[in-house]
Amino acid sequence: MERYVYYIEGFDCPACAAEAEEAISKDPFFASVRIDTVTSKIFLQMNEALPLEEIERRINAVSDDEIHMRPLSEKKKAKLWNKETKILLLRILYCVAVFFVCAFSLRDVYWVRFGLYLSAYVLISYDVYMDIFHNIARRKNPIDDHLLMALASAGAFVLASLQYAFDGSAASFQNSFFLLEGHMEAIFVMGLYQIGEVIEKLASNHAQKQIEAAFAMEKGDSRLLLEEGSVLVDSESLREGDRVLVRRGEELYVDGEVLEGEAYCNTSALNGEFEPVKVGAGSAVYGGYVIEEGEIVVRATADYASSARGKIEAMLSEAGSAKSRAERFISSFARVYTPIVFAIAVLYIVIAGFASMQWREATFTGLEIMVISCPCAVVISVPLAFLASLGAASKEGILMKNVGVIDHLKGVSRFVSDKTGTLTEGRFSLKEVFAIKSEETLFRAASISEAYSLHPLGKAVLASCAGEEIPDSYEEIDGKGTVATKEGITYLAGSKTFLEERGFAITERKVAGKVVYFASSKEGYLGALGFEDAPRPGTKPLIEKLKESGIKTTILSGDNSEHVQAFSAEIGLDESLAELSPEGKLSQLKTYLDCGEKVLYLGDGSNDAPCLGLATVGVAIGEARTALAVTGADAIILNNKPEQILRMFEISSRARRVALFNVIAALAVKALMLVLTIVLNGRMPMEAAIIADSGMMVLLTLNSLRLLRAKR
Repeated sequence: MERYVYYIEGFDCPACAAEAEEAISKDPFFASVRIDTVTSKIFLQMNEALPLEEIERRINAVSDDEIHMRPLSEKKKAKLWNKETKILLLRILYCVAVFFVCAFSLRDVYWVRFGLYLSAYVLISYDVYMDIFHNIARRKNPIDDHLLMALASAGAFVLASLQYAFDGSAASFQNSFFLLEGHMEAIFVMGLYQIGEVIEKLASNHAQKQIEAAFAMEKGDSRLLLEEGSVLVDSESLREGDRVLVRRGEELYVDGEVLEGEAYCNTSALNGEFEPVKVGAGSAVYGGYVIEEGEIVVRATADYASSARGKIEAMLSEAGSAKSRAERFISSFARVYTPIVFAIAVLYIVIAGFASMQWREATFTGLEIMVISCPCAVVISVPLAFLASLGAASKEGILMKNVGVIDHLKGVSRFVSDKTGTLTEGRFSLKEVFAIKSEETLFRAASISEAYSLHPLGKAVLASCAGEEIPDSYEEIDGKGTVATKEGITYLAGSKTFLEERGFAITERKVAGKVVYFASSKEGYLGALGFEDAPRPGTKPLIEKLKESGIKTTILSGDNSEHVQAFSAEIGLDESLAELSPEGKLSQLKTYLDCGEKVLYLGDGSNDAPCLGLATVGVAIGEARTALAVTGADAIILNNKPEQILRMFEISSRARRVALFNVIAALAVKALMLVLTIVLNGRMPMEAAIIADSGMMVLLTLNSLRLLRAKR
C-alpha cells in the first residue's frame, strides 16, 4: 500500500476540506485520506494506484468547492491575493455601490431600485447557490451553512417584495435622508457572509505564506566530476555512482565514500557532535556534512532522494498529517448542529404560523433563526486560530509540523534534553588556565604550537591567545598533537600521553574540561589550558522558567558523568543522567512515559531521533533544516535558541485561549439573539440577526488573525 502526497487548492475553509475528506474516505480506492489546509497538501494511502487526474476527479465529485491538485515537484508560492479572492472583493464592492445609490437616490422609481437590488443579490450569492445545487446533484445532504444563508437571504428578499406588492412599500426604515429596504437586508446577509469569507481567505493565505517560508529548504548546486572537468548541477539530479567535488565551506548533498583528498567535516547537523570529523580516502560521508577545511572527491553511494538530506526533505513534504482536537470537534459539531438548527427554524415557522396565523412574522422570525444560528463564526475562526499560531511561530524560527502540536503542549509535565550542541554552544571556550612558569610564556607557546592547527581544540587555543606567532616549521600528528619550531626551540601541544611519550614529565593537577598540554625543548612542561562547551545563553533562563511552571527538568547525555553533573548544577536541572547510549536514553524516556508523564524532548542529533519520535512532543534544535533528527520531531527550532521552548508554550496557550473565547463568544451572542428574536416575533430587524452571525464571524476571524502578530 503506497503513500502519496500532493498539493491541493480550492477549499473555501477548513470545514469544507473536512467534509471532502470524510466523503472521499468512503471511496473503496482510498485506504486513508487526510487533507491539511495548513500546508495545502493531501495525504493518501491507496488500495490501488490511480493517476493524479483520476484522484482529482473523484475528489471534485464529492467536494463543494472546485479543487485543483498538483505534484509536490511543481512548487508554487502561496499568494495573499488570488484570483478568486479578488473577484469576490469586486462583487462585494458592487453591492456597496448599489446600497449607496438606492439609499440616497432613485426614491420614486422602485422598479429601478428593485432591478439593482436583484442584480446585487444574484452577484453576491450565486456561488452559494451553486454549492447547494452541486450537493443535491451529488445526492449529498444539502443542509449546511450555505443552505441556511441562502434560505434566510432569499426569504428576506421575497418578503420585502411581497410587502411592496401588498402595501406599496418595501421600506423597513425611512427618513428624509436615508432609505433602507428589506431587499437590502437580504444582500446584507450574503454580503457580510462573503466579507467573512474574504477575511478568512486572506488570513489563511497569509499564514500559509509564513509556514511555506519556514518549510523551505535551501539547497545549493553540486560539482559533478566528468571526464572533461567539473560542472555545476542541481543536487536533486545526483545518482548513485556520480563523483562529486566538495570544497571548503560547501555542503555535501548525498551519502557517499571519499575517493581522494582529506577534510575536516562539520557533522553536527547529523549527529549533534560539534567536533569536526577528519575524513580521507575510504571514509564514509553523508548528506548534510559541511566541509570546514580541505576538499574531497566523493563517490555517491545513493541517489539524492535516498540520502540523509533527501529523506529530510521528503519528511518535510509530508508534514501536517495531524489534526487538532479542536478541529475534530468543530467538524463533528457543525455536521450535527446545522441540521438541528434548520429543523428548529422550520418547526418554528410551522408552529408559530398556525398558532398566530401571522405567517409573515413567523416566517421572518424563522429566517432570522437560520441566520443567527449559522455555525460559520465557530467553524471558520477556531481552525484559523490554530493556523495563525503556526504562522506566528514560524516567523520566530519555530516550525511546528501541524496544529496537533499545540494540543500536545498542554499538560507537559517533564522537560528532557540532550546536552552537547542542544543546551550547549557546540564549540569550545577557555575554562581554566594552569601555568607552570607564567601565563605569558604558556600562551606564547600555545600560539606557536597551534599556529596552523585544523582541529577545533587547536582553533580554540588560538582564539584564546592575544598575539600571533608564526613558527619556522610545523607538523600535525593525527590524534595526538602538534610539533612546531621557532628560533631553534621546539614547541609541543597535545594530550598528556603525547607529551609524556616525548619525554616530558607532566605535573599532576586537575584541569576542568578538555585539556591541551604544552611544553618546549628549552623550558620543559609549561602548563595546560582547559576548554569547555559552554551553555547556550538562553539555557539557564529556560530551566528556571520551566521549574517555576512546575515542569520537571532532566538531561540525558552520553558525555562523562563528571562533566554532566557539573553542567547540571550550573544551570539548575532537577535530574541528570550521564554516559547513556541512544538505547539507554530511549529506555529512560519510556520509563517517564509509562509513569503517565507528558514529556517534551529537546535534541539535535540522529542519536536523538528515536527519543524525538517517542516523546509526547519532540523538538529538534540546531541546523534543523538539514538535521536527521527532524524525521521524528514534532517541531523544529531553527535559530538555535533553546529558550524558544517557552515561546512554544506561550503560543500554544494563546491559541487555545483565543479558540475557546471564539466558541464562547459566538454561542453566547447567538443564544441571546435567539431569545430576543423569539420574544419579539418578527419585530427585530434582520440587521440584528446578520450582526449576530456574519458580524460575529468577521470579528472572531479578525480575533484569530491577531495571533499572526502576537507579541511576547
